[in-house]
Amino acid sequence: MRQKGVFEMADELKTTYEETCKWYHAIDDFRAKLLGFLPFASGTGIFFLSKDGGGKDYLPLAGLLGFLITLGLLFYELRGLQRCIRLRNVAKDLEEQMAVFGPFRLWPTSLYGLVNEPMAACIIYPAVLAAWIYFAIHNWQDRYSICIATSIFVLGFIGVFSFFNRYRKDLDYPEDKLKANATL
Repeated sequence: MRQKGVFEMADELKTTYEETCKWYHAIDDFRAKLLGFLPFASGTGIFFLSKDGGGKDYLPLAGLLGFLITLGLLFYELRGLQRCIRLRNVAKDLEEQMAVFGPFRLWPTSLYGLVNEPMAACIIYPAVLAAWIYFAIHNWQDRYSICIATSIFVLGFIGVFSFFNRYRKDLDYPEDKLKANATL
């Protein structure tokens, strides 16, 4: 079996890096659009549903449906976040192997450790979940609807933040363990 030459390995690294960047940017772009569109679409939906004076019987069901759809999108966001973190690390390793100072080696992953994509998800998704649950129950449980919605927001924030911190800690394994357990 013939060993690969330096130029063949460099071409393979470059191709792998380009594909990794393409995947990363596609997932990141979709996540950014979803983070921007979700509050707008939910706010518009809640506005138009609550504007209707009659037929309030369907409002709790509409609120519950909005809550469940948002929860499903949150799970999709968390999986996308995992993939972006993994792809960012792979791209950073490839930049190191190619001795290139690209965006994954140079750019910080957050500003002051708090301003980043996970923090945006920690705020936006729980806020939308809280809005939908408030919308679903405010006619029937007006006295406690603010408390319940606030609790949903706080629990959602803590849950998403904990998920991210746990996943980030898992990335601290030695490189050989990461490669052995890698699943994209």
